[in-house]
Amino acid sequence: MDYWFTSSGLRLSAHLAEPPASVGAPPGLVLCHGFPVRGRESTASGKSFPELADRIALELGWIVLTVNFRGCGRTEGNFSMRGWQDDSQAAVEHLKALGATTVWLAG
Repeated sequence: MDYWFTSSGLRLSAHLAEPPASVGAPPGLVLCHGFPVRGRESTASGKSFPELADRIALELGWIVLTVNFRGCGRTEGNFSMRGWQDDSQAAVEHLKALGATTVWLAG
């Protein structure tokens, strides 16, 4: 994860995949990882998503943000359901600020 943005004052680790410049105003996608479980603890959450994000950006022309929610990966803070809701909303708003025409969530 090579990108950062903020949610409720916390730095969230992320990966931003942008489409080729010729695409114009792209739709956006936030890729959300699941809950940490045995064998896929919080430090490993979302590690496989950057490659998928890059492919979606290149092949479909979308701007894609993969996020490590608070308490996961290198992101600050502690796990909370309300916090993950806030992080999702912050990711959507971040993509809109980057020019996404619409934003979808998947995960």
